[in-house]
Amino acid sequence: MNNNNYSINFIYQMETQKTFIDRRVQQFIAIYEAKNIHYAAEVLGITQPALTVSLRHLEEEVGAILFKRSVKGMEPTAEGDAFYRFAINLKLGSRYALQEISQIHNKKSNTIRIGAGVGWTTTIFPVILKKLRKKHPSLVVSLYASVGDQLSNLFLSGELDVYLAAGSSKLPQSFYYSSQLLANLSMIAVADPKSALAQKSQVTPFDLTSVHWAGFIEDESLNILANHYFATRGVTPMRFTMHTNSPTTLIEYLKGSDLISVLIKPLAQSACNAGLKELKLQEPLWKMPVYLYSWTITDELSPMNTFKKLIQSHLSLIV
Repeated sequence: MNNNNYSINFIYQMETQKTFIDRRVQQFIAIYEAKNIHYAAEVLGITQPALTVSLRHLEEEVGAILFKRSVKGMEPTAEGDAFYRFAINLKLGSRYALQEISQIHNKKSNTIRIGAGVGWTTTIFPVILKKLRKKHPSLVVSLYASVGDQLSNLFLSGELDVYLAAGSSKLPQSFYYSSQLLANLSMIAVADPKSALAQKSQVTPFDLTSVHWAGFIEDESLNILANHYFATRGVTPMRFTMHTNSPTTLIEYLKGSDLISVLIKPLAQSACNAGLKELKLQEPLWKMPVYLYSWTITDELSPMNTFKKLIQSHLSLIV
């Protein structure tokens, strides 16, 4: 996250979210996430010397150095990383406690911040979010569509309450959040119905890498799993000539072209409904694991439980 975006996000959080965590803990979080004490002081609205003194007092109380100064800014130590995990949990606990109290007192469901890959936003999420709103009419939903690495960073920094991750890499296990394997979904190759591969009665792994591909920007999971799949079959890696972060653009770009794309099952079904064709493969492609990550302290929140059940139910119908 660049410093300008960080400033906007952090100022927004400071102005709109009440908290009762210790002032020095808030300041520590600001330094940790900005990786720069000057920017952290700016967004906190205090002077850099005052923030430096506050950090020194916190380190004295903790009994450890939490940051190392470097040319890149403030680099957290191992002790700093450990303290951050506790600090984020305190910050989120404060937020969720206030939300639940407000829900009890005002009968409001408040907010849920959801992260998901761009493909999910055009397939299963419109239906799920409508059902979620029907169950919790006053709930405010913030949906962030991005790629896996960016979503995991947002989640770990406390900017997401829950996120759906499709891919080969998992977050490390932690007491503070839970990960649940929801499904292993099939990957499907699609192309324009008039393309050469769509006319074949059987498409081999070699055929798939003999043409150019279109796919999503920074989709590391696809690259890792696809490269392993083709390498074990003695086939050269795929060649991408088009990347996008828009499912609609991807599907439209494939129409009338000889390119192919390999998509997770729900998105492949949408692509076929939009006019593309599933290729008849000689053998199945790899499967994509789908995980749901959520903070442990949200387990008792009613909107979160509803959302989890809706995701589980919907994916169980797709497998």
